Amino acid sequence: MQNDNPNTPAEENPKEEPAIKFTDFDFSEPIMQGIMDMRYETPTAIQAQSIPPILRGSDLIANAQTGSGKTAAFLLPLMQRIHTKPANASRILVIAPTRELACQIDEQVLGFGYRSGLKSVAIYGGVRMEVQEQAIRAGTPIIIATPGRLLDHHKYGYLDFSQIESIVLDEADRMLDMGFWPDIQKIFKLLPDKIQILLFSATMPEPIVKLAKTMMHNPEHVKIGLVRPPSSISQYMLPVLQRNKEDLVVDMLKTIEIKNAIIFTATKIGAERLY
Repeated sequence: MQNDNPNTPAEENPKEEPAIKFTDFDFSEPIMQGIMDMRYETPTAIQAQSIPPILRGSDLIANAQTGSGKTAAFLLPLMQRIHTKPANASRILVIAPTRELACQIDEQVLGFGYRSGLKSVAIYGGVRMEVQEQAIRAGTPIIIATPGRLLDHHKYGYLDFSQIESIVLDEADRMLDMGFWPDIQKIFKLLPDKIQILLFSATMPEPIVKLAKTMMHNPEHVKIGLVRPPSSISQYMLPVLQRNKEDLVVDMLKTIEIKNAIIFTATKIGAERLY
C-alpha cells in the first residue's frame, strides 16, 4: 500500500542505514512537542538536508517542489533559532507568491508553534489592512507575506525590517513567473546587510541565479530529485476560453468513464465554485 504522508516512514528495511529522526537535530522541547503534535515522524529528504545548514545560520539554495515537505524544512530550524533567543520584534520574513500559500505556511506555524508560543501573521491583498497592521505593530516574530502587500505596509511606515534575521523566498520561480521580481528586489534593499537568505525553488531561472550570486554569502545547495509522472499516464491539453472551463470539466466528468479524479484549480474560490 502506498504511503501518501511525506513525513510517515516507509516500510522498514533491516539492511538500510537507520533513518534520520527529528530528535537528531537537538530541537528544544517545545519545538519537538510541536513536531509531535503535527504527527511528523521521519524527516523527508528536503528536511533532512536543509535543517542542519539553516540551524547553522548558512544561506541555502534548495531545489524542491511542492509536496516535498519544504515548508517544515525551513520553518522548524528558523523557529528553533528565534525560540532560543526571544525578542519583541519581527525576525523571520517568508515571502510567498500567493495568498493560498501564505495561509498554508501560517497554519504550519500555528501547529508547530503552539507549545512554544511562537506566532506568525499572514500578509496578503484582498482584505483590510488593519488587522495585519496590528499584528505587525505588536512585533509578531514571523511575517509571511506576498510581495505587493508587504510593500504596501512598509509604505505606511510601521513595518520595521531592521530586526529581520532571515528571509525565505518560497517558490521563487513562481514569483518570477508571476512578475513579482521587481518587488523582490525592492524588499531586499530594505533588509539589513547581514541576513540569512533561504531560497526554495523548483527551477533556477537566470534572475534567481543572479540574485544568488549577488545577495547570498557562500550558500549551501540542496537538490531533491523531481518526481516524474508514471509513463502509463497520458497527458492532453485542451485549449478553451476562460468562461467555458467549468462547463467543459463538468461535461468531461459526465461523458467520460472516470472512476477517480483529482482536479486542480488556480484558486480556492475556483475549487469551491466547481464543487
